[in-house]
Amino acid sequence: MMAMGRFGGIAGSFLVAELARRQLDFGSIFMVLAIPGLIAAAALVVKQFANPEEKSAYVAAKREALGH
Repeated sequence: MMAMGRFGGIAGSFLVAELARRQLDFGSIFMVLAIPGLIAAAALVVKQFANPEEKSAYVAAKREALGH
């Protein structure tokens, strides 16, 4: 996951540079960059509704982590 985050940070910089080179205004660049974020947010919401986490498993994992 960290590698994907680093890749996104690097690729995002290149994408902004390319969009600026094509002389897009700030609003258009923001729109292009906001679309993948909205898609990711929608995917997380769908994932949460399709496969909700159990609170008991979360509490047990937290207690185990604090116990070490």
